[in-house]
This record gives sequence, C-alpha cells and structure tokens, in this order.
Amino acid sequence: MKALARAKTTLKRKIGSTLILLALILLLGTLVSAAVSVLFAVERTHHNLRSQLPAIATIRLDESSILEQELLTGIMPEFSHVTAPLIKEIGNLTYVRMFDYTAWGYRFFSHDLRRTFDPNWFLLVEHTGTMQEQIDLGSLVETVGLDFDQFLLKGVQLPYIADIEAGLIELVSGRTFTENEIYNVYPVALVSQQFLNSNNLMLGDSMRFYYKIFEERPGLMIPEFHFSDDNLLARRGVDLDIIGVFDYQLPSGEGINFWNIESYINMVNRIYVPNAFIESMLSLYLEAFENLDSELFEMLSAVEDVSDMIYYENILFLLNCPSELDSFSTAASNILPDFWIPSYLSSAYAEISNSMLMINDLAIQVLVGTVIAAICLITLLLLIFIKDRQNELGIYLVLGEKKGTILKQLIYEVLFVSVIAIFFAIFIGNVMAEQISTSMIQRDLIQQADQEGSNLISNRMLEGMGFRFEMTHEQMLASYDVSMDVQAVLIFISVSVGVIILALVLPSIYILKMKPRSLISKGSIG
Repeated sequence: MKALARAKTTLKRKIGSTLILLALILLLGTLVSAAVSVLFAVERTHHNLRSQLPAIATIRLDESSILEQELLTGIMPEFSHVTAPLIKEIGNLTYVRMFDYTAWGYRFFSHDLRRTFDPNWFLLVEHTGTMQEQIDLGSLVETVGLDFDQFLLKGVQLPYIADIEAGLIELVSGRTFTENEIYNVYPVALVSQQFLNSNNLMLGDSMRFYYKIFEERPGLMIPEFHFSDDNLLARRGVDLDIIGVFDYQLPSGEGINFWNIESYINMVNRIYVPNAFIESMLSLYLEAFENLDSELFEMLSAVEDVSDMIYYENILFLLNCPSELDSFSTAASNILPDFWIPSYLSSAYAEISNSMLMINDLAIQVLVGTVIAAICLITLLLLIFIKDRQNELGIYLVLGEKKGTILKQLIYEVLFVSVIAIFFAIFIGNVMAEQISTSMIQRDLIQQADQEGSNLISNRMLEGMGFRFEMTHEQMLASYDVSMDVQAVLIFISVSVGVIILALVLPSIYILKMKPRSLISKGSIG
C-alpha cells in the first residue's frame, strides 16, 4: 500500500511529467488502436463480402504462379490435368453438397439448325459499336458463309444439372437426365427456349447433328477448305431427343455490356447432354487416325479408361453455404496437384480487395513501427524521469526502503497513466481508422474504376462459365466494418500491456542497480 500511495502522490506532485507520459502513451496507443482496428476491419469485411457470394466454387490453373516459376527458372513448369477421380475426391468433401464437370462436344454440325442470334440484343448496350460487332461470331453461317452451323454440347456427369441447382439456368419444361441416361450412351439433350423458338422446335422433337473430324493442317488460313469434305477424316450422324427446356436471362440495369451479350449468346446456344454421350464419340478418333497417324492410334488404343483421354472443364462445386468457401479452399488445396487452386466469385469485389490489401499492409507497417517506437520512447522517457528523481529514490533507499517497493511505485505510476491513455486511445484510434481508411479505399476504388482491365480474365473462371455476381462500390463500402468488437479490444489491450512491460525492463534494471549514497550526492531532492 505504501508504494501505491506514493505513486498517487508523485503523479499529482509532478503533474508536468505525468502529462508528458500520458500524451506519449495516448499518441502511440491511438496509432496502435487504429492499426488493430484496420486489421480486424479487413478480416471482418472479407467475411462480410464472402457471405454475400453464391456458394459455388471451381478449380483453375494458377497462371501467375506458372509465369513466376517460368521467369525464375527459364523453363515452363510441367503441370498435370485434373482427372475425374480427383474431381470426385474434392466433390466428396463435407463442404460440398453437389458437383459436376464437363466434357465438351466441339465438333457437332447441322445443316438444318441455326444458332440463336438477334442483332437487336446489342441495342441494349448504350454504345452499339460497329456492325461487325453485331454478328454471332460463333456462327459459321455468318462469319464464314457456309451452309451449316457448328454447335457446342456441354456434358454433365450426374443426373441433376448443377447449372440449374446453382440458379444459372431455369428448367421451364420437360425434365433433366435419369441415371440410366447419364451412365449409358443415350442421345438426349436439354436446350434453351430461345433455341427452340429460333428453330421452330418443340419439347420431344429430335435434332439431327453430324459429328465431324477434320484434318488439322498447320498454317491453313482458308476456313472454307478446313470445313470442306476434301478435308474430312470421319463423320457420324446422331439424333438428339429434346427432353428438357431451360431459360437463361440477360442481366438488367447498368450491369449489361458486350461481355454479357456474348455470354448470353453462348448460353442460349448451349446444348446439355450426358458426358457419356460425348465420350462415346472418341471411338471415331480411332477410326480417323488408324491410317493417318499410327502412333496416335496406338496411344489412344492403349488407354483403358476413356475418361483419361478427356480434359474436363467447367468443374463446378456447390457448397452448403458461402461461409464455407475458405474451409473448402483449404481442403481442396491439399488435394489439388501443383499449380491448381480453388476459385470462387471473389472477382465481384476484387477492387475493394485490392484496396484492403493495401490498407492491411499499411496497418501492419504502422503497428510494427509504432510498437517498436513505443517501447523505445517510453523506455527513454522513464529513464529520464528516474534520473530526474534519483535523489528522491536514493533517500528512500537510505531510509531502508526496499528496491522492490520502489520498483512497484514506478510500475503503479506507469499503470495509472497507461490505463487512462489506453482507454481513450481505443476510441480515438477507432474513429481515426474509420475516417482515414474509408477515405483511402474510396479514392482507390475510383482510381481502379478508371483503369481498364484491372481484373484478369484468367481469374474469372466462374464468370466464363456464365455465372454472374456484381457489386457496386456503394455495396462494397457498406460491407467495410471498422467497429471495435471484444476480440479487437482484447488484442489492443494485450499489445499495449506488452509494450508497457517491455518498456519497463530497462528502467527496472536501472532501479535494481541503484546505489543510495551515490544518488544522494548528485543533487537535491525533486
């Protein structure tokens, strides 16, 4: 109690020194509080943004890591393709409620059917551009002038269609596939309502396609010859029965652009079939290449599982809820081979993520710098105060006071001042962090909006599959939460206490080594 009473008396008597110590701890504590507020705000905001995303994910090659490795070694690194068993292993994770993957059918042609297209779709965009931009670039009839069109078939692996379950498309009539149709070779398909309307088809009708394999000739620049019978290696006619009809809608409002239009054109011309149907076409390759390329024929013939010959794409995982995106990413990363990573629709808020990354790095630098500065400055200030009071402390020692009691008095003095400073620093730092960081993020968002191509297409795998999720800058900023919760306060207090303890180390050592008589002879009592 004696040390506590003396500490109170000293703080009142040496009000100048007390205020200097209070101001220093308050200033440094405010910086620490602001840094901690920002760090927690970034983590909390990422959680808020992720919780708004659709609970869907995919996997993709990490092109930036591949490029980095190539620049580092001068050699393009080798990477394996994901196989069907590996996709199924990820799909069996507890976070996944359903999954699917696609074998694409690229070489299906028809003389009777035409791709769905309407130039008026481009009128939905304010600047329509040139007439060249208002044609269906995927149509052989429009771009090459042939009398037949090419169609893209999208294979699915399971009876349900994950695109329907994910809300990408809506089943408006008919049904999806049965297990028997999926696991055996059945010529059944789902098409869009727009495709039906364009070709005067109905649910239950049959569509005639020809699967054609043309010889790939390097440097061939004449598309008419490429698709001519003179260049044809093999072909097979197939009839697909329409068992279901889906609808896909353009986005409304300001979000519509040329990319949306192109995506819409591809989606309404998409034809869903079982993967097994597309895989059954591989036998035509054996016929085509048996005489043309004996080595390729032998390689293809040696493959036991037909799925090993296919590069599966549009790999889609539907999760239980958006909050499991991070857990799924961690678990999937442990399964995936090198250079493959999980991906979800985070590009919707990529702009604010870039801003928060900048703010986060700055906050870490401020926190580390402030902690180091606080330890040094508080230590130096306490040593100056002790030297200023060394005669007073020397008399205490001469009168028989223990050094431990004097040390307690110093600790009490620092704690009294620190508690007051830390209390106010929590609130001042939080307010300062909110104003400064929010202003910085707003400016950075505006700058990024002015820069074209800020988001790499390679990182937009799900968008390329047709999934859309857009956020305005106002929605992003509304998710930015700089409030101080209990955890943030506890972290701030822990850091502050740690700084105070470290700052007391040298002054404590100095007190414990004091010699009373030499202290008294150096001046008068303060």
